[in-house]
Amino acid sequence: MGCPVVAFPDATFAGRQAASYLAAAGLGKLVAKDKASYEDLAVSLAADQNNLASMRAGLRSHLEASPVCDSAKLARDFTTAMRNVWSDWCAASVA
Repeated sequence: MGCPVVAFPDATFAGRQAASYLAAAGLGKLVAKDKASYEDLAVSLAADQNNLASMRAGLRSHLEASPVCDSAKLARDFTTAMRNVWSDWCAASVA
């Protein structure tokens, strides 16, 4: 929560998970589309020290304000999903 990362979602779970978190946090610009752009993105981020310092300074508060850290919404959405699953199962077992 203070060091920006670059992700490439390719075939690995870790890459897809990192890309998902970055997108949910509003940091989709740090997700590469392919291997070449992954390298270009990482190099350009590291080369721009002013931008990097600015990102580091505000990254924690940015992430805390994003949906990634909204545990109350996650709990509500998960509860709704489980109720829907249960309701669908009950309806199917009666039919």
